[in-house]
Amino acid sequence: FTYHCLKHLEDETPAAHEARPTAEPRRRHVVPKGGLIRRSIAAMIDMTLLLMALGVFLVIGRLVTGSQGGSARDLMLALGLPFYILFILLAAAYVTYVHGTYGQTLGQRLLRIRVLTTHGEELTYLTAFFRFVVTCFAIGFLGMGVVWIGLDPNKQGWHDKLARTVVIRA
Repeated sequence: FTYHCLKHLEDETPAAHEARPTAEPRRRHVVPKGGLIRRSIAAMIDMTLLLMALGVFLVIGRLVTGSQGGSARDLMLALGLPFYILFILLAAAYVTYVHGTYGQTLGQRLLRIRVLTTHGEELTYLTAFFRFVVTCFAIGFLGMGVVWIGLDPNKQGWHDKLARTVVIRA
């Protein structure tokens, strides 16, 4: 499946245009985009998967630190900054790998959406990583970079615009 960014269904060369007996309006192939709600649900599914991985890290952390009890919050505080860095690296690795390899995360696959470049190509790992980093900043600005998806006619958030990507229904 390829994404045709405002490309015509027919070749519009001058010879083809002159040979046409009647004047027909130009038709464009419109690809349905993945909107804010669909993308948010996919993100929640992916966040659930990452939180499950977080749970595994917490169990490993308890084994490593020899903690006998206490809450998960106490354990995260005991592990400190390395824990959060490890979690962010896990999220970055997951998103970069699946977008670079498959064009969609598991949540996006369940909701039948995928990420492509604005030229209809699959993402490279570098583009996928850049998009992840910019997404973190888009969320950091009170979520406005993500809310922008609902306001933009192409359903692109700030991270999509900067990474030159679009989310389409697959």
